[in-house]
Amino acid sequence: MHYIEVKNVSQIYSVGNEPVNALTNISFAIEKGEFIAVTGPSGCGKSTLLHMIGGLSKPSSGQILNCGVSLYEKRNSEISLFRRREVGIVYQFYNLVPELTARENLLLPALMDGKSVDQREVKKILTILGMENKANFYPGQLSGGQQQKIAIGRALINHPKLLLADEPTGNLDSAKRDELLQLLRYMNEQEEMTILVVTHDSVVAQKANRVLHMMDGKIVNDEVIV
Repeated sequence: MHYIEVKNVSQIYSVGNEPVNALTNISFAIEKGEFIAVTGPSGCGKSTLLHMIGGLSKPSSGQILNCGVSLYEKRNSEISLFRRREVGIVYQFYNLVPELTARENLLLPALMDGKSVDQREVKKILTILGMENKANFYPGQLSGGQQQKIAIGRALINHPKLLLADEPTGNLDSAKRDELLQLLRYMNEQEEMTILVVTHDSVVAQKANRVLHMMDGKIVNDEVIV
């Protein structure tokens, strides 16, 4: 049984009176422990696909299966529980809570789920991201790159089984990008975290074990990296 299976999935949006095919009849499977990069030009459906796998957006047709069970046939409360306990999501536009500090934003998923967090783990993540001196700053006091780092830490704090990241290195310099990639490889190899990363960065894609290349709402190449 596959961990995640995308089965004949299409997504159609309406722009005015015109239908737009964001995804067209996509099928592929994700096995536990894979590190997959999704590449392709802007507007090809990469983020749409990511959101569907993460339980954020129901497809127009087809199914997203989690361990053989159709995700969007579950109750909304069950889908929310899946997102909260099994999935970590790094959004392209951060989605930090402006009234909370960087540390509080990072801890938010654990607090919402009623979990206690080892403060040594919090310190470790902040240090790896180079944000230990910004922990008490609010999002409005941070640069775009710094906000992105906190968004990444927030996605990792619960040690999810599945990490979905939408352009996680977009606002990082090459040194911090490489540090983040080392962290992702560690999570993938040592904690067997399944990772799906949307990226335009060839360096990021090269760190994956598998690359899905998309174009015009379709997967045009599925390459396993040896």
